[in-house]
Amino acid sequence: MKLSWVHGVLVGAVGVLLLANLLLALHVPLPFVSNSGSSGITGNAVLPSEDANAIEITEIVNSKCIECSNLDELVAALEQQGFLVSSRAKVEFDSSDGRALISEYQFSRVPSMVVRASDSAMASLSALWVNVGEVREAEKTFVFSNPAPLFFDLTRNRSAGSVRVVVLKNSACVECNPSVSRSNIEDLGVVVSDFSELSLDSEAGRALVEKYAIRRIPAIVFSPDIQYYESFLASIEVLGSVEPDGSFVLRNHPPVFFDLDLNRSVGKTRMVLVEPDSCETCFDANRLSQLLAQTLGLYVETRETAGASSAEGRSLIAKYAIQKLPTVLVSGETSAYTGLASAWESLGTIASDQTLVFSRSDLLGPEAVFFDISQNKAVPNSSVPEVIQNE
Repeated sequence: MKLSWVHGVLVGAVGVLLLANLLLALHVPLPFVSNSGSSGITGNAVLPSEDANAIEITEIVNSKCIECSNLDELVAALEQQGFLVSSRAKVEFDSSDGRALISEYQFSRVPSMVVRASDSAMASLSALWVNVGEVREAEKTFVFSNPAPLFFDLTRNRSAGSVRVVVLKNSACVECNPSVSRSNIEDLGVVVSDFSELSLDSEAGRALVEKYAIRRIPAIVFSPDIQYYESFLASIEVLGSVEPDGSFVLRNHPPVFFDLDLNRSVGKTRMVLVEPDSCETCFDANRLSQLLAQTLGLYVETRETAGASSAEGRSLIAKYAIQKLPTVLVSGETSAYTGLASAWESLGTIASDQTLVFSRSDLLGPEAVFFDISQNKAVPNSSVPEVIQNE
């Protein structure tokens, strides 16, 4: 059961945090993150005509930055919302007009945008712009200063947001290596300028381990420009650290990983499926085990089955006070999974020997059928008291 990139960042209440959810999505058709602009006083600007929903757009750009993003999608979104773009001008950041706008609105990134609205456009645009940028109602002006990477950073005088990614792997531990590729990361909105993989036993790999005090393999090193992807970085920060050179090291990779201090892999688990001897309508034990493994991101090294009337089955039923079948027992290095113990409180019990025992059959829906040992018959969840099903 090989970990995928998605499973490779499992954290949180159920041990799962999908990278696809790291990017901020607005609930309005304007596809840009909000920013907190600074206040200032505008000059004697000419306001747009009083046509219905008329707006005038001025963009501050660096036309020499070929790789930089543009604001076409934002303008298109405004037009889709019914705003009439009566004029759209582009001003170079290093021109006299550009420098004046940068000073007035304290822009630190380009492209940026200043929108001047007619009276009829003010109310509707104000409601949308709260999610996009700064609203200066007194001036009938709307400011956008937080473009998506790549953009030109005025404070550093260079394009920003191009990220180098290095994946440090242990070729001797096949189950430890995440299925991560350049396209996986780019699909999440990160602009990757270089993607490379290093082996733990290479000179360059050993240098990374020493430089960043890495103790778990795999590890992923993102170059300093990852800081420009604020939502992405905020969502994975629990898995690593920002280093003095600005790089982000994803050092707490979820299991299975290779622990350099222990000199072995960590995080393998064992599942035992305890099944009723004969119950054609009962919930499928294999499906149950797969649901648990996939949802919790568990690496299952071995999966075994024990029938209820077998010696092993009877022993497990008595030892763990099992009441309904099928059920799943999870043992092994479960403590290596951050948040798993707390998540399991909603799924079942944790025995004194730390075995995880699934007992919440009601979570699988009212139509799911389980064999009730005390009644010696198959019972659908719909017969479970409602107070239990909804707790």
